[in-house]
Amino acid sequence: MDTDLLEPKLAYERIYKEKHHNNTIKYFDTLVKKSNIDIEANKQTVKEYKAILELLNQLNNNFSGKKGLRTFLIVLIVISFIAAAILVLVGVNGNIPLWAGILGAVGAVALAVGLIIIIVKVLNGSINRLKEEIDNNNHERDKLYELAWNQMSPLNKLFDWNIPAKIVNMDTDLIKMDVNFDGDKYEYLHDKFGLDDNTNPHSSCVLCQSGEMLGNPFLLCRDYRQSWYTHEYEGTLTIHWTTTYTSKNGTHVQHHTQTLVAHVYKPAPAYNYTTYLVYGNEAAPKLTFSRSPSGATGLDEKKIEKMVKKGAKELDDKARQAVKNNENYTRFGNDEFEVLFGGTNRDNEVEYRMLFTPLAQKNLLKLIKEKEPYGDDFYFDKNKMLNFIQTVHSQNFDYRADPDTFVGYDYEAMRQFFISYNDDYFKNMYFELAPILSIPLYQQTKTHEYIYKTDYRPSMSTYEDEVIANKFNKKDISPEGAITDSIIKAELCGNIGKTDKVRLTAHAFRGVNHVELVPMRGGDGRIHNVPVEWIEYIPIEKESYMAVEKKETTRASFLTQQQSDAFKAVLGGLALSSQYHFERGIFGVLLAHDITSNDMDNVNNVFKEENIADKITNGIKNTIEEVTGAVKEAEDKAGGNIQK
Repeated sequence: MDTDLLEPKLAYERIYKEKHHNNTIKYFDTLVKKSNIDIEANKQTVKEYKAILELLNQLNNNFSGKKGLRTFLIVLIVISFIAAAILVLVGVNGNIPLWAGILGAVGAVALAVGLIIIIVKVLNGSINRLKEEIDNNNHERDKLYELAWNQMSPLNKLFDWNIPAKIVNMDTDLIKMDVNFDGDKYEYLHDKFGLDDNTNPHSSCVLCQSGEMLGNPFLLCRDYRQSWYTHEYEGTLTIHWTTTYTSKNGTHVQHHTQTLVAHVYKPAPAYNYTTYLVYGNEAAPKLTFSRSPSGATGLDEKKIEKMVKKGAKELDDKARQAVKNNENYTRFGNDEFEVLFGGTNRDNEVEYRMLFTPLAQKNLLKLIKEKEPYGDDFYFDKNKMLNFIQTVHSQNFDYRADPDTFVGYDYEAMRQFFISYNDDYFKNMYFELAPILSIPLYQQTKTHEYIYKTDYRPSMSTYEDEVIANKFNKKDISPEGAITDSIIKAELCGNIGKTDKVRLTAHAFRGVNHVELVPMRGGDGRIHNVPVEWIEYIPIEKESYMAVEKKETTRASFLTQQQSDAFKAVLGGLALSSQYHFERGIFGVLLAHDITSNDMDNVNNVFKEENIADKITNGIKNTIEEVTGAVKEAEDKAGGNIQK
């Protein structure tokens, strides 16, 4: 066990933040070395490219200014000719002396002619020269841009799936990240720890990252969920009436207008993304409790003390009521922890105290009270052997780490983004796990399967099936007539060799328009039916089928393979609307028709698996170790020379 992680927040600040940052730099630099790119040449190309962009910005501003000036002068020319004509007419009509009108008209025409000469002789030439210069620089810009991309192409090809997970695996032996969430890990979480069977039709998995700590499995998930809310519909009706009144001037009729506004409230579907962590551990297997953020983050000690004092009184009342009602609740010895952490709905006092030892309390209070990096932003629910963590900070972070986000044409910008993203990935992931890591008993509990290295039963999980399915164009999956988005569910319905045949069911809604008449009393004293239009949402479904296989190949290899004529020919006849996707060792095809073993043989014949994904990572790790060893050896020699 990594004893440094017994105090996880302190370990992050003192050890793992810098360690992960350095491993990220080493990983990137090793990719650069393998790519054999010319960094200095790219820097020069990008420098020239950015200089041209700056020059083009100046030229385009100058060009726009001169075109604007030409337009202004043309307007003046038109005005001058119009003014000349008006002056002549005014003179002829005798409103002014004829000679004055003619003289003014000549002056206006002379001004117009002068402006025309300026446009033709000066401005047009300048504008044409600017345009030619802009075109030449645009051409040069495009050449430099293409050159920069070509210079970085060898490095861009090396960016693969799971890079952040691979770097995390280099940081510590305690946390191990998986390539994908396959069927064996799912069956383990399901059979041993009680994870649900992923059949909820209102939730679809769009991202998952599994792993383990001492054999205890965890799963980071992002779901796309459909829920219901009450939608307010509004309708209006304008009414008119007249009243009469009498004054000293006689009887008068007064006209009135009023707009009646009515509302009806009906259920409507809502969609949102939710990110959460599931962790399985055999410690305290009967315990259930939940907690939510306390609001104590960032408060000074006086305010926290006041909050704890008030909360402690409420807990005293709760304890007294528990005794009266023969309920299972006993006050904790640490008021600060009891109030700020919560968990007062626990159902097993003995196991609760086994988990939350003094060190666990200290660790969790440190997470809760200190503002950096995220403070008390976590929900913690334990249900027997499953623990669910949901943090605010993870809701907006993209854990997908798509390799396309790392590619680019500018070495320096790519390097900076790569390091920044992976640092953020580790920080977000680490503090998603931090509430679990804060409990020493969880780190000290190894599963039987971990100790004896029991093999799991292999197959792909429906969580990963849904991740792949959600990458397809939803118009090919969604039911006809749907007016909402679709929630896609996956279900294994058969195997063809090593291929999973998966049924995809898209759940959506069609709309039925209604008009409800709402009676309202108007200013005329009468009841009027105000029409309010609303939509009734009717559930509809559509089934599609997908083939899924594990493929041990790299992103670069797959991108090359899919360009081959043989690959296009086979997948063109198999994939509906050319919908197929590969990531993290999983290949999925949205099927245009039912498949046979012969179809999958054809796919496998054109899909060359290369067992090099791990080789690349191991190669990088070995290179880093070699470099580190060489540096250490040099330092030792230098130290020895100094001593001599």
